[in-house]
Amino acid sequence: MPDYGATPTPAERVRAEIAAMERDGDTYVVTESAVRAVKDFAASVDSNNDRLAVLGRIDVDRMIALSRDGGVEWWYAFHGRVFAGDLEGMRKVYNAMQEKTDKSGDLPSYTSSMTWITKPLTLSGGFTSNIKAEVFKQLLDWGADASFNGGTHFNDALMNLDRRWPILMLTLQQNLPFMFSQI
Repeated sequence: MPDYGATPTPAERVRAEIAAMERDGDTYVVTESAVRAVKDFAASVDSNNDRLAVLGRIDVDRMIALSRDGGVEWWYAFHGRVFAGDLEGMRKVYNAMQEKTDKSGDLPSYTSSMTWITKPLTLSGGFTSNIKAEVFKQLLDWGADASFNGGTHFNDALMNLDRRWPILMLTLQQNLPFMFSQI
């Protein structure tokens, strides 16, 4: 168990416990103390935004190991990569999710993932969305529905046109059939 010095916050404890996980070949060994730290941390905060602000920034390989072992939901590993604009990390989590185990939980919705990247957003601790068109396009390629909820993803991208031109074009191309069906 890591030496925390003073009494750590749940977020400090979860970061320390996960950082202490050791590599065994291609993966990390999930410890009971890391799983307990994640569960204690998740119970200590009230919102997914606050959970994602901490868990979403943790090393992707450690998050994959924790998710495979049932220590944390895939949602945090995947959405953290989406929110950070980390296309390669997102693909790594996606590939790991395809090898779902009995211990791992439900898989995240790719449509839900888009809600994290169609508007500028800063979570606690200064974790700011890094919105990249290629991440948005990858979600669409995996089956995310940009016309979900009446096309709100398209509208959000349009409202934020100054930073979203590439995303807007991708969304427009994806939504043309839907938009014309609404006329």
